Amino acid sequence: MSAKASLPAKENKVHKARDPIPGYIAAIASPEAFCFLLPPDPKAETVAEAEDHAIAFCTQPNVPGATGAKVFPDNFIVSAHYKKNTTAGWVQATGLLNPEVYGMSMTDDGGQYDVKAPVGASCAGYNSFVNLIEPSSSRYCIRCCMDPLDCNVKISERGCRRIVPGYYGLGGSVQGTLMFPATAELSAEDLRMYTDQPAQSPSGSVPRAVKAEDAAMSLPVKDKVVRRRMVKGSALDDDVHVISFTPVTSDTFKSGGLELGRTTRRLVVLSVIVAWIV
Repeated sequence: MSAKASLPAKENKVHKARDPIPGYIAAIASPEAFCFLLPPDPKAETVAEAEDHAIAFCTQPNVPGATGAKVFPDNFIVSAHYKKNTTAGWVQATGLLNPEVYGMSMTDDGGQYDVKAPVGASCAGYNSFVNLIEPSSSRYCIRCCMDPLDCNVKISERGCRRIVPGYYGLGGSVQGTLMFPATAELSAEDLRMYTDQPAQSPSGSVPRAVKAEDAAMSLPVKDKVVRRRMVKGSALDDDVHVISFTPVTSDTFKSGGLELGRTTRRLVVLSVIVAWIV
């Protein structure tokens, strides 16, 4: 019998990063230094409408690899939470933003940017990325991956929480002073995960994250903290605390452990639901 012809060795598929185009490069260099894409003219178009020409913005100038990127407006990034999986080869940043600072519509449900759109977009040092901006939920997320399978770009309608699982609450790194859009949606799940570790800010203004149970005792509130039962069958079926924050200046807010930037306009009362762990 003739020997079987030897089969060629199976070629390992290597995912190659595209050549970066200045101004279209996202990056996640550290918890304080990261960049993602935004519409260049938010007053004229939604996140989805800018899919073909969104540009990169960063928390600070000269983020490594993010050539040509602009800097986010002051107070745009409300919170940032950094996570890196060295074994799998991905890194991500998730958190809250203030759409109104950049002139974005609070009724915009958002959209997704990735290696397919805008054409030529990339993430510094990685082969793929997925980036969602959700103004109506005051939420953003970005994940950069060596293996494109770790950056799912095919389910944009599922939103940040599904595509980039992570923490979307307060605390973590923040840019500038702590600000909230009046319609921010901070879930009980988010606030239940408060941490008391000090935050670090790219701009040097460092509010300290506080535990949820401490917030009710220390922060200025409009109403007494009350307990109520969530609707049966809802995502959270626990007793909760409801805290309503009043418009305050940085001087009054500092006493609560968080710093709110001075503002010449009144902020609409922000109601925050804090999970009560029993």
